[in-house]
Amino acid sequence: SDLVKSVLGRKNVEEMFDSNNSDNCDTESMRKFLHGVVHSSIMRLSESSFSKLFDICLSAVKHQVINCISGSEMVEITLNHLSALKDMVSEEEVSIISDVVGKMQDTCTRMSAGKLALLRHTTLRLLQDHKVKIGPFLESGLQNPDGSFVVVTDSLLPPDFNIPGEICYIEERDSSKKYIPLSQSYRRTAPGSKTALGSNIWVLMAGE
Repeated sequence: SDLVKSVLGRKNVEEMFDSNNSDNCDTESMRKFLHGVVHSSIMRLSESSFSKLFDICLSAVKHQVINCISGSEMVEITLNHLSALKDMVSEEEVSIISDVVGKMQDTCTRMSAGKLALLRHTTLRLLQDHKVKIGPFLESGLQNPDGSFVVVTDSLLPPDFNIPGEICYIEERDSSKKYIPLSQSYRRTAPGSKTALGSNIWVLMAGE
């Protein structure tokens, strides 16, 4: 309860959606923010325990973002997180989360595919040097021994993306188009399909 009110307080949410703050986002500022959130509740952690918590949080975010296939899917992941959070809190906090969901949907639906892709790229660039080995990730085969994450390469594409190397022929007579893929390994996600990323990853790993 205290954590939800702290993280999703009006001031914090306004700063999160303020595009002028994007250049000031780095791991140090995120660490400072999480430190303030943790110590705003009855929870008290030593610096060592907090450092471990911070590493786990950043690693979990990196795993989710690195395995999504588009910027729009990263938005879905965030919405899945918020949806799961609603099941853990009281009605008062559910109302707070719903407001954030509405603000996020309103903001992201006005962003182009290019801007969403840039958002994902920026997030990955921010976390690219973060390679901390986390026990549950290693045991589940999601992380390599050097701390990097296993990337699923199943050639899955977003529904509105062109297949790489696809050749388009335009008939001179009727201007009709014919597409010939150079590779049969790529496949598109079905329109309207939702990602499973963003669910409680610890519960999923415990069920394996």
